Amino acid sequence: MERSKEKTIKSLLEIRKTSNSRKYINVDFFDVDRTLVKGSTGLLGTYHLFKKGIVKFRYLILGPLYANLHSFNLVTGERIYHIAFRVLKGIHNEIIRKESFECFEKMIRKRIYKKGVKLVQKHLAKGDIVVLLTA
Repeated sequence: MERSKEKTIKSLLEIRKTSNSRKYINVDFFDVDRTLVKGSTGLLGTYHLFKKGIVKFRYLILGPLYANLHSFNLVTGERIYHIAFRVLKGIHNEIIRKESFECFEKMIRKRIYKKGVKLVQKHLAKGDIVVLLTA
């Protein structure tokens, strides 16, 4: 595990110990795609970037292909990330940040399941640490 990730986890655990008298820590993990959000945020993001002219049409086609290959364990998530990073190479991080927020507001927010939000809020209200994951 990278040092920065390890430090972050240790910091979260320390905050948890000092902010609550319980002697255990609840960490709740939620998968984002198809659990908290209807569909794949990666595919939605790719479509958004295509519409903005930032990525080429072929990546719009390859995205679902790689998603399906990944669901059958025929390609790793790591491999997909390497491809995505190669596609985004050279694009200023401020553009990526701006487009990510815009994509969230225009395409993803309306796809969030209300029951999922309520469940996450319930865990947060109990003082649990909530971790959102996506592959």
